[in-house]
Amino acid sequence: MMDEKAKVLKFIDKNLFITMAEAKQEGISPMVLSRMVAAEKLYSTERGVYTSTLEWLTDPLKKYLPACTLYTDAIISGISTSLPMLRSVISGSLSRRIV
Repeated sequence: MMDEKAKVLKFIDKNLFITMAEAKQEGISPMVLSRMVAAEKLYSTERGVYTSTLEWLTDPLKKYLPACTLYTDAIISGISTSLPMLRSVISGSLSRRIV
């Protein structure tokens, strides 16, 4: 059986981010996320959003992913119209979060 840290990393490899709600759905305790941040295995990009890399910050569209992940109904001025292009840039499983 896969341990919780491995679950987190597998989820992030597939989706780029994991939210606290998604972690709970996957059976991952909040303490695991906190400990991984303390051990510098994860970054907390926004409250309740975690990732293992910060390379996306330099991408002109991917830098908006934390906001789109947390606020799926949000409209980001000048960016929301680019979301179809963003969907094609990122994995299909992540696009389920972007509406």
